[in-house]
Amino acid sequence: MKYFDLLGLHSETDSPKGWIWARLQAHVLQRKYFEFLRKRTQDSIASSISKRLNCGFSTVQKHLIRLKKSEEVVDLPLPLLLELTNIFRIKRFTFEYLYTKSDTTRKKVNPITQLSPTLAKIVGGFAADGYMQYNNGSYRLKIVDGDETSIRRFAEWIHDIFGIQSNYYYYKEDHAWLCWFNNKVVARYFEKFFSIRPGKKSHIAHKPRIIQGKENERAFALGVLQFDGGVKATGMAAFTTKSKQLMEDVARIVRKDGLKIITSYNKKKKFYLLESRTGRDKEQLKKWLMYFEPGTRKHDMLKFLIRGKKMGIKELLRLFPKHYSTRLSVLEVYNAIKSIKKGYNHDIVDELKQQGIFVSWITIYKHLHLLSQAKLLRKEKASMNRVLYSVMARN
Repeated sequence: MKYFDLLGLHSETDSPKGWIWARLQAHVLQRKYFEFLRKRTQDSIASSISKRLNCGFSTVQKHLIRLKKSEEVVDLPLPLLLELTNIFRIKRFTFEYLYTKSDTTRKKVNPITQLSPTLAKIVGGFAADGYMQYNNGSYRLKIVDGDETSIRRFAEWIHDIFGIQSNYYYYKEDHAWLCWFNNKVVARYFEKFFSIRPGKKSHIAHKPRIIQGKENERAFALGVLQFDGGVKATGMAAFTTKSKQLMEDVARIVRKDGLKIITSYNKKKKFYLLESRTGRDKEQLKKWLMYFEPGTRKHDMLKFLIRGKKMGIKELLRLFPKHYSTRLSVLEVYNAIKSIKKGYNHDIVDELKQQGIFVSWITIYKHLHLLSQAKLLRKEKASMNRVLYSVMARN
């Protein structure tokens, strides 16, 4: 198991005011310091460290005095700990939490030292739809998705791993939900351990090398698909990205689980597409379940397409809402069938035309399937293998 070296969260570009701090048990470090004071004076130690850190002698002196006087725990900046590590040859510290004094709230961040599936999900989600902004020593991290349940789950992942609260709200102008938080420590995890830099990354997103092992790779792919992927009403799972490398990374991971996919490039829209070969193979759909987060709408959509579920039209519409850019919703097909009472697919299309909705029978087929899965539709076989559709009497 590879460990994150948390001292590596420090950057030489940080000024003393922007240093990351750690709270840790004092006794080991303090004992080493007292032993070293037998060889050198505190002033000489502070002088040499201040020169290497390019900061004031009094600043370092103050930290060393704090270490000497501490009883159980001590708060020290990472660059000083780096210097003391080299002096005392301590391999690893055990931190209680991390924080920055430049953060007005001084949010305590859990000192995560190992990769976990949940952390891999966070990295996958951020690689897909995240954005990191850097300005004058401060970081803002945000992620966007059209589905509230995905954004809410991402906020929960951040809290579960790093112990911090994030903000999320609906951004009406973009028809999307936004989760954001300001935190230098978390940003440095992305930078130092996962090679995710501030600024645009849509063309260069990829799976970080540190994410290894079947469980972590699958969790990374889940994060990507949860935010840049989705489930169509046809039952097809699909994922689009501008990054060829990210598409290839996800394709390699899902193929290991026996998922049958097609990959392509849309020259006009300039994005790569990964999608399942079929939306009707229930055994394949069951495998896709492991790549969407339980409790989110996308996961619930897959479960519905696999097993079906008796539900009312309002519940079905919440599960498969009309997208703001589409011409037709399942509700409009349902109302058209109610209006004609019983009819073939061309009768439904004609009724929709009367309402000013011009679509082909192929377009309504996926909606008929959803209504059937919800037990809202009765199908009767007629002559020439044609099917008569009507709304179930209970509705």
